[in-house]
Amino acid sequence: MECKGIDHYDVFDGDVIIFSVDISGVPEEIRSIAQEIDGCDYDPDCFGMWVNYDFVDKEFYLVTENNYPEVPGDVPSNVFYIDQAADKHWFKTDIPQELLDHIFKECGKVVTDIEKEQAEGQKGNGIMERSYDETILCLPGTAEEKQWLAEHLEVLSVRERTILSAAMAREPPQDMAGAVNCLLSLDEYEVRGHVGSYTALGEFSLFAQCVPQDQQAYFDLTALGYAYEDQHPGLFIGNCYVEYPASQPVMIYDGGELPEAEGWSVRLKLASEAMPAGVWVKLPDYNEVNNDGPGEIRLALDELRVKTIQECTLLDARCVLPCVQNLAGQYDNLADLVYDGQELGILLDKRGQGSPDFLERFSAALELESCRHLYDALNIASSLSGYDYISKDRFLDKVTEEVNGQEWAKGGDAVKGCFDYAAYAAALAEQQGYQTTADGLNYIRKRDSPVLEQQQGGMIMQ
Repeated sequence: MECKGIDHYDVFDGDVIIFSVDISGVPEEIRSIAQEIDGCDYDPDCFGMWVNYDFVDKEFYLVTENNYPEVPGDVPSNVFYIDQAADKHWFKTDIPQELLDHIFKECGKVVTDIEKEQAEGQKGNGIMERSYDETILCLPGTAEEKQWLAEHLEVLSVRERTILSAAMAREPPQDMAGAVNCLLSLDEYEVRGHVGSYTALGEFSLFAQCVPQDQQAYFDLTALGYAYEDQHPGLFIGNCYVEYPASQPVMIYDGGELPEAEGWSVRLKLASEAMPAGVWVKLPDYNEVNNDGPGEIRLALDELRVKTIQECTLLDARCVLPCVQNLAGQYDNLADLVYDGQELGILLDKRGQGSPDFLERFSAALELESCRHLYDALNIASSLSGYDYISKDRFLDKVTEEVNGQEWAKGGDAVKGCFDYAAYAAALAEQQGYQTTADGLNYIRKRDSPVLEQQQGGMIMQ
C-alpha cells in the first residue's frame, strides 16, 4: 500500500488533529469487496484511513472502528472505502510499519508548522476557540442589540465562525454595537481553506500565482508562505488562513435601527454521525460554484468529518425569503435543496441582471402567487418578465395623462376638478387584473391571468 497524501485535516479544541489520508494499493480481497459494493461505479481512489495526533501526549495513532459487517470476526478495522452513495465501508488489513512511519512523518510536518506558529504567537492565542458567543453577549449594549446578536450568532456557519475568530483576535469589539458591525463585515474577509500552515500557504501561493509545474519544486514553500502573509496579512485559524480586508470595514450600524445581515439565500444546519449536534452552512457558496477551493460547504463537511452532502442529516433550514415556510420539509433530497439554495443566492446577487426594481418586483410576485416553497420561488424568478409591476403613483400619472387627452377634459380645470382621478385609476387597475402590494404602494399582475385574458378594450397600463 502507498500513501497518496493528506486529503484534509481538522483541529479540535487544540487537543487533537484528525487527518484524513488517501491510500492506494489495498489488498485484492478488499478491492474485490469494494467492487461488489459499487459495481461499475467502483473508484480505486476512494480508499483512506484516519490518523489522530494528540497535542497533550504528542503521539500519532491510527483510528480504528468496530462493528462493521465487512470485517470478519468484528475485529478493529483500519482502512475504509467510500462508495458512490458516500457511505464508509471499513476493513481490516495489515499495515506495514514503514507505511505508518511515512504517514506519521507527513502528518508531522503539519503538526510542526502548527506548534511553531503557536510558539511564535502567530496564532494570536494559539488555536483559537471558534465560539465567542458568551464573550460577545456579555459586552455592554442594549437589549435589542443582545437579541440581534444572539439570533445571528446562533446560525453562523463554520466559515463565518472561522472568520469571527480572526476578526476578534485582530480587533475585539468593546461593546455590542461593535460586535454587530463585526458580524456585518464577515464577508469582507477571505478564507483559504485547507491552508493551516505556512507550507500550505506557500503551496496556495504557487497556485494563486500560476507558477509553472516544472518550477514549483524549486520553491521554499515555508518561506513563500511567510512572503504571502506579508503581502496579504491574516491569521491561521485551525486548518484555514483568514485574510484581513485590505481596508478597514465600513461601520454599517451606528446605534440606530439594527440592519439585517445580507449576502445569503439559505442557511442549513447539517449533522453527521461524528457531530450529531450539527453545524451551519450559508448559501450561496461561490467557491463550490466556481470550483475555487474549499468554501462554505467543504469547510462544513470537514467539520462534520464527512466527504459529501449525502452523508449528512438535515436538522434545520432557513430561507432569506420570509414567505418560504417549512423549508426543511420541502425536499426529500438534501442535494436538491443545496442546489436550489445556490440558485436563489446567485439570482438575488445578480438582481435580475441589474434591474433596479428587481427585489421589489420579485417580492410582489411572490406575494401575488402566495408562494411558500423555494422551488416555486425560483420558477417565479425565472419568469419575472411575465409580471407587470408599477407604482400606484406612476399608474395614476399615466391614467391622468390619458384621461386629460380626452375631449371632455379639454373644458378646463373646472371640469377636470369634478372628476375623481384616483378612484377611476383604482377601478381601472382592478379591471385590468392588477392587485395592490402589501405595502399599499404598488400594483402587480400576471399577464397570463384569466382576468387579463377576458379583458376587452380599455386602457392597458404597463
